[in-house]
Amino acid sequence: MPCRSRDGIEYAAVAVAQVYTFNMKHLQADKILAHLGTYLRSLPPYLDMLEEYYEVADQRMTVFRSPRHWVLFFEFVLYDARADEFMVNLWAFGDCLNDYNGGEERQEGNGLLWQFTRQPFASCSRTARGSFKARRNRFSILFKGECLKFKPTAEQYAAAGIKFTRAQQAPDAMLTPAQLLRFLCHHLDHPFFAGEDSLRSIIDACRRQRLAPLWHEMALLLQTREWRHPNIEEMAEPAAWEPFQILARTIATGDLTEWQAQNPATFNTHWSHWATDYEATEKLLHEERQRWHNKMQQLPPEARQQIEATLSNISQLPLSPGILYQSEIIIDGEKFTITPDYLVNSSETPDLEDEQ
Repeated sequence: MPCRSRDGIEYAAVAVAQVYTFNMKHLQADKILAHLGTYLRSLPPYLDMLEEYYEVADQRMTVFRSPRHWVLFFEFVLYDARADEFMVNLWAFGDCLNDYNGGEERQEGNGLLWQFTRQPFASCSRTARGSFKARRNRFSILFKGECLKFKPTAEQYAAAGIKFTRAQQAPDAMLTPAQLLRFLCHHLDHPFFAGEDSLRSIIDACRRQRLAPLWHEMALLLQTREWRHPNIEEMAEPAAWEPFQILARTIATGDLTEWQAQNPATFNTHWSHWATDYEATEKLLHEERQRWHNKMQQLPPEARQQIEATLSNISQLPLSPGILYQSEIIIDGEKFTITPDYLVNSSETPDLEDEQ
């Protein structure tokens, strides 16, 4: 029989409240780290591994949470050199998503979501086939049903961080796919990411079957293009990676104070921090040219003339289009790798439709 005393009623009410609190699920940072540790090893969003096949142009991280669940999205806008395609790849991790990572026979979740991979734009030309080609001085893209035409200036390329090789100095020189994509991401103010409603719909599409729809109860906690991303070695142990520890605590508490206290100088997600082989080679060649120039200035005139005559003879050798030629010269025990330029046969330039 229920206790009718005042004290008994109060005691029973407190007991019920305690049981309710005990059964409530709360997010815990250590469990979030353990979850990331399990799934990041399967198909992780590496930035330093992507350069072998991909050239990243833009990136974004988004976090949704509720008092019970969380979802972390990584979006990368990139050029896939193997497929010769521009695409937007989407990774998702969360305690309310499917355990499966792969996405062909079962619903996707916790990994790279192949089903939601998409192209950011297309060609305006109905006859375009194969590679998307663009010249420096004019090009166009089909975006959201509209043909956008561009005539970029040198200042606009510089503002986007785009640097050209010596072979690209002519106004009508060809852009690399990465240069084109990176210019568009900057110039159009990062237009290729998914909208918030789309991300919410993806959460429900990938959620565990036993759960009710989550879009109405999850709040947008964090969305940023700048953070500290791990390299291959650091990604192997997410629990030991301090920025992920901060991220896990931020998700668990819903408090952005610790996340916002990070030093922005440590953020490394911009594509310039993950140079591709092409860009790294150009940088190294520039540094080598400067080192060579300084050394030549230190030599007597007779020695300089002899070396320059040798290099002149090398430059007269038959060349193949698109090949980077190098010569190694040792002066006073110091080795230099010399190349006159990226030598491209202009006759190999593909024909393009005239951009008006």
